[in-house]
Amino acid sequence: MKPGSMKSLGRVCVAGMGVSGKAVAAYLEAQPSGRVEELVCVDGVDEVPGRFDLIVISPGIAPHTPLFRSARQSTDDLISEIEFAYRESSNRWVGITGTNGKTTTTKLVVHLLEAGDIEAYAVGNIGIPAIEVVGTVSPDAILVAEVSSFQLATTALFAPSVGAILNITPDHLDWHRSLSEYVAEKCKIFANLDPGSLALINGQSEYFAREYECAKMAGAEVMVLDVHREADDPLPTMQIKGIHNVENALFAREIARYFEVDEDTITAALTSFTPVRHRLQYAGFAGGAAWYNDSKATNPDAVIKALSAFSDNEPADESLIVLVGGQNKGNDMTQLAHALVRRPATAVITFGEDGGEIAGAVEAAGGAVLRAETMREAFALAYEHAREGDAVLLSPACASFDEFDNYEARGEAFCALVREHEDER
Repeated sequence: MKPGSMKSLGRVCVAGMGVSGKAVAAYLEAQPSGRVEELVCVDGVDEVPGRFDLIVISPGIAPHTPLFRSARQSTDDLISEIEFAYRESSNRWVGITGTNGKTTTTKLVVHLLEAGDIEAYAVGNIGIPAIEVVGTVSPDAILVAEVSSFQLATTALFAPSVGAILNITPDHLDWHRSLSEYVAEKCKIFANLDPGSLALINGQSEYFAREYECAKMAGAEVMVLDVHREADDPLPTMQIKGIHNVENALFAREIARYFEVDEDTITAALTSFTPVRHRLQYAGFAGGAAWYNDSKATNPDAVIKALSAFSDNEPADESLIVLVGGQNKGNDMTQLAHALVRRPATAVITFGEDGGEIAGAVEAAGGAVLRAETMREAFALAYEHAREGDAVLLSPACASFDEFDNYEARGEAFCALVREHEDER
């Protein structure tokens, strides 16, 4: 653990008892007697009961909520679970953020490091709270953290050995007060880097200048990656599709190089890596069409990237049927609508709470839309309209909470429907 990390934590409050909150509470309850003077856990309330030396707050609690404001007023140390895990650990960290591609890149980095005989664990927003592995893994292990803007918003000391911003496009504007604030939270990944650290930035980012300035101010080595220059240092043929996955692989390769994995090992591991579940995942063959589950695409930019993967591979005379919809997170759907209309022979089926909004945007862009109320009804329409050789893509551009507990549940439901209809025609 870091020097001083075993000092008394005093009175501690865990605000929000989701996955990360429960993990923090379990860790604190297991601490030696006297290290935690008092532990209070709150959930579903508007106020923190009293003043605390430390409050660990759930990333699901937005800054504009009464509970967040109360927590801010009730401590001098309000932090996220990822910050708390960093303080408690003695490991080296990799921090990966961005609007899209975080999960694939995080898993790919772990895959490359493990191929190089380096112990590594994927933690953070990927679904495994980092605090769950703190103290249970070797001090030499690398913790590769997928870090959301929600988690970064309440970091203070978090200083990974490598920090990476894959991309930034508008997202989560229902949580952040503005796009500028969203960008600022992403840039916090670089806030505490030092001259021995590496900052990785996408040269195609719309916010490149701001990201670069933040990284340079921290004193880290800054490396700019540009997918349009990939030919200068080519990647091998990979199983993951699309130009966005080329970007993800460029980042992952540089992180593996930082930890001195040899080039032959990196090349072999890039070749063997398979797609992440719910991210352009092949779901099966039904009704003469190939079906793909991209349920993790919860914002417009992610869907646009998915469309590019198919435009690289599908003949123009074959159709790509796209299922979009769910619960919008405050995003403008105009750019996505134009991308859907530009894609040759694309059929668009909208569904869910904000499916009507997306349908309106597509129609305003000159496209035709089929409308459904639920994802199951959208699937039925796609199955009815699919022809031999078509591809059907669930890529919602929205959160799932209007109909499902999370994007994983939505993707599993979609895959189950594909399995039910396999070989029916």
